[in-house]
Amino acid sequence: MMGGMGQTVRYRYRAYPTAVQEQALRRLFGCCRVVWNDTVRLFRDHFDPTDRNSVPKPGEAQKIVLTDAKKTPERAWLGEVSNVALTQIHRDAMRACWNGVRHARRQRMARYRSLKRNPVNSARFTANGFAIRDNGKVYLAKIGDIKIRWSRALPSVPKSCTILQEPDGAWYVSFTVTRETEPLPPCGTDAAIDLGFTHLGELVATDGTRRRIDAPKPLNRLRRQLARFQRKEARQQQTSNRRRRTRQRINRLYAKARHQLDDYQNKQALRIVRETQTVGLETLNVSGMSRRHGRSILTVAPARFAAKLKAKAEQYGRTIVQIGKWEPTTRLCSQCKHHVDGGIPEQVRVWRCADCGSILDRDYNAALNILDAAGLAESLNAHGGDARLRLATAGRSSRQGTANPSDGTRKHSGLGIPVL
Repeated sequence: MMGGMGQTVRYRYRAYPTAVQEQALRRLFGCCRVVWNDTVRLFRDHFDPTDRNSVPKPGEAQKIVLTDAKKTPERAWLGEVSNVALTQIHRDAMRACWNGVRHARRQRMARYRSLKRNPVNSARFTANGFAIRDNGKVYLAKIGDIKIRWSRALPSVPKSCTILQEPDGAWYVSFTVTRETEPLPPCGTDAAIDLGFTHLGELVATDGTRRRIDAPKPLNRLRRQLARFQRKEARQQQTSNRRRRTRQRINRLYAKARHQLDDYQNKQALRIVRETQTVGLETLNVSGMSRRHGRSILTVAPARFAAKLKAKAEQYGRTIVQIGKWEPTTRLCSQCKHHVDGGIPEQVRVWRCADCGSILDRDYNAALNILDAAGLAESLNAHGGDARLRLATAGRSSRQGTANPSDGTRKHSGLGIPVL
């Protein structure tokens, strides 16, 4: 990646609207939710799978949902809020509806939003709906000047501005900007990472080193506090202010865990990008992993870490190579390419290859196979003949035992794995 290229990113800052502005913003969010629901209803009423032209054109649909609706007594109050934000939510709803009926995208049909289940807690303004004042405040159309805590300077003139409120009650302003890439000096080391849920991942590098990236799991440390407040919330009256305050404390704990996890993952991703030139990653089946492992995947969030790693690699001129999700990285011996038919049970973390007899660490062996599949393992030969075995081996254990031993006569054996 060459220097001077632009990268579209978001810069988010803490916002402090006044009580009157908060009331106006919640009114805006409610109007956005109504426009979303009206757009989804319009699409569902007119969409015909056999006729792609049955849905009104974008300009006609916007006229029906916004312009004509404001002239009726039932929707006259839509004119009290900014039309810029309503136009953006209408376009987002139309895009979501079309994505839900396209066969090329695995996305469900856009659904109605409710104040209780899935409320709209954000509004996006284009360039003609916001402005940054000289005193540091941000002006939003029909909202006013909002106080912002500027933690860093914007790299360029923002294209859009989004005001949002998190479940814990904190307000934020997010700007979409173009940032110039900052290529780092070339590095001769490539690496591959096997992402997981016990640890964040295992990294194997072509310079002959390997290391395990721990997962802090901050949400697990807050489980007792969360359980205490959730029991307290269950005993309180549904619509009481005390229940509302308890719910806010619960949301703050979740936000604290999320911020700690994001901070840790950002630091780890930046370290990897600085130390390596190209990183090999596997394509994760997050939905399948979540169904099988549940909270273990959600607390580690490997997909979010991969997204951070890609963004930082783009920013600093590094390369990310992703292999297919069906590559047999775990069940393949990285030394002799012996394939274990039927897979390896998840409780087996160390196993012996039935063909070459190598004692392999499950995760480091998978990382080495990812390095091979990504085409990054050429320089391993410069570190001696035992470099590959040293990266994948787990060391001998005194608890060695054999379960359904394989005779090792077949290249593709499904007879079992000696367990260590």
